[in-house]
Amino acid sequence: MPVPLTALFAAAIYQVRASSVDPVGSERVLGLLTRAAAGSVVVFELDDERLLVNGVPVGGDAPGALLMRTAMIEHDTSRIQLPAGLGPRQWGDVAEIMASAPGLFPSADHVRDALTSSVPGALLVAGRRPAMSDALRAALLDIPGSVPRRDAVPAAVTREADRAEFSTRLDPLLHAGAAAVEARDWPRVARVVLDLQQLDASSDDATRTIISRERRRVAPPHVVDSLVRELPRPPVPPEILAAIHALGNEGATALVEALDGAPGRAERRAYIDALVAAPHATDALVTALGSHRPDLVAGAAEVAGLRRMERAVPALTGLLRHAEASVRTAAYRALEEIATPDAKAGLARRS
Repeated sequence: MPVPLTALFAAAIYQVRASSVDPVGSERVLGLLTRAAAGSVVVFELDDERLLVNGVPVGGDAPGALLMRTAMIEHDTSRIQLPAGLGPRQWGDVAEIMASAPGLFPSADHVRDALTSSVPGALLVAGRRPAMSDALRAALLDIPGSVPRRDAVPAAVTREADRAEFSTRLDPLLHAGAAAVEARDWPRVARVVLDLQQLDASSDDATRTIISRERRRVAPPHVVDSLVRELPRPPVPPEILAAIHALGNEGATALVEALDGAPGRAERRAYIDALVAAPHATDALVTALGSHRPDLVAGAAEVAGLRRMERAVPALTGLLRHAEASVRTAAYRALEEIATPDAKAGLARRS
């Protein structure tokens, strides 16, 4: 199925490059891509700018073919072999690498390192960096039904000098982050996350898209979880909590998940305190209030009360009728803490 694979992988790259990514659409594309691969080895190859998928030539006018060729040429890559059995997350990692701006990786060796760290068993063969045709240079995507985006590669990194300067600032952080993760040096990982946040703060909107993507590669979910698990182990370096908060909703979601599985009071208290102080925890907490796990709901209710979360009032009011007494009590106390007219009305209805 070379054409569907090409179109779907190109669509995944487009989702990453787009300025506003639709999470649902992206998840659907990656799911379809996983099914199209059918658990088999997948090989993308360039032969004189002709694209082959699993050895089968793909016509230049096939959906996604031009974008795939462009991405491979920009990353000086002539062949990518992906192992059998990739899941949606791994396909997403590969798409993020191939969607990165030209020049972000100094060489094909760096692309290979990024690929194999995300997808063990993957192979990449460097190309000869042929001169890019005008058509390839002009086109960033050719997915039917989409609007071509000439700004999909941010303006801040389109000029050679700007790319070099940006890479000079970003590359050392990415290498430091990878080394810290490998060494399980969580305070050092946290410092890299904070350095990336500082770089983000001094960048324009287009460049922030790249930094955000690279930060997710430095701190994927399992790394964020490891940072969170350090919180109940005093003394906690302050940069760890700061990094968790800097990760926004990803950090808050990891805190909520840790709260759900907290083995004891000390751990539970550490996660609750971190959630109370988290600047971007509202969405994760509102979601947790709808969980079917009573301990998690009670913990989320306690945090909502301490944060005086007005958005949580409808959910907390509904929890006053929960089957578990611990949840009812936590919801009642939270509404007392929030103390808005709506919260008081909810308490009055319960009485």
